[in-house]
Amino acid sequence: MTDVQQKAVLSVLNNSSREALRKFKCFRSALGLIQLNAITTERENKGPYTCVTHLNHLKFMNTKSTRDICHTILKGRKVQKDVTSSMEYSLDRSLIQPVFHSNEVPETVLGLHLSHTRLAWLLMNKDYEVVEWDSQEILEGIRVKYDHTVLYEKILDLMETLPQSNVYLLEHEQAYMRPQKSFGMAFMNSARVESSLVTMLNMRNHLNNDQQKVFKLKSNVMENYFDISVAGRRIRTKALVSDLMRNKSPLSGSLQVPLVLQNVYYDAEDKLDQEHMSYCLLQTIFFYNMLHLVSQQYERE
Repeated sequence: MTDVQQKAVLSVLNNSSREALRKFKCFRSALGLIQLNAITTERENKGPYTCVTHLNHLKFMNTKSTRDICHTILKGRKVQKDVTSSMEYSLDRSLIQPVFHSNEVPETVLGLHLSHTRLAWLLMNKDYEVVEWDSQEILEGIRVKYDHTVLYEKILDLMETLPQSNVYLLEHEQAYMRPQKSFGMAFMNSARVESSLVTMLNMRNHLNNDQQKVFKLKSNVMENYFDISVAGRRIRTKALVSDLMRNKSPLSGSLQVPLVLQNVYYDAEDKLDQEHMSYCLLQTIFFYNMLHLVSQQYERE
């Protein structure tokens, strides 16, 4: 990089507001926003940058990310005004249905993932500590037609095994999978299970004088936030989850997964079970990250 180019980059980094910098494409992703926070915080605490190599020493930054940021700024690659960046998208509370309006961070969140025949769940507290983690069968087969009474009894049995939580966060496979004709009965059964489960979990909270506490993620939320899709289809998440559990990802917050629960995950005999448990972890991390980042935005404003 020439001296002229470096001066141009430094001028942008030192004189642009945080909102102006967010328009550059390099700050669109979840990691990009974290890097932007580090850049602006360092600037506020220690004054203007005098050399672009100083960026290499910031948290979650390295030579490659610094080079990419400089290249993007020099090329003037900004997001159009009418386009919402992926990170802004991920911070939108409306991505959870119904919209989560409370400004208080709940003590615990139970992430639930319902597949055709199984339910995986994970209980996490607001300190990002995984308390419990499990997966269990709820239906015997994907093409079996169940009577309403039988389904009701199965859900009652399921409710007894689910831990209490302040918030229940649900994702259904239908949110990211395309139904096939051969799976028609499976989708019908799991949809009935889901509606009954949501009703019973809300009733559980109403009995405790609580408000609505069951929420669902909109389609493609986790794909966009964690970048886990290719050609519109979700990819395996084991590598991502491993990085999160080792705190090698900036998206992991201060995640703490006890060794015994890590073993439950890695020793899962069914790889689909492992994936469903992964989704529960990603849901709860996204939920807490969203609340913490939105709270930080409000504090800055």
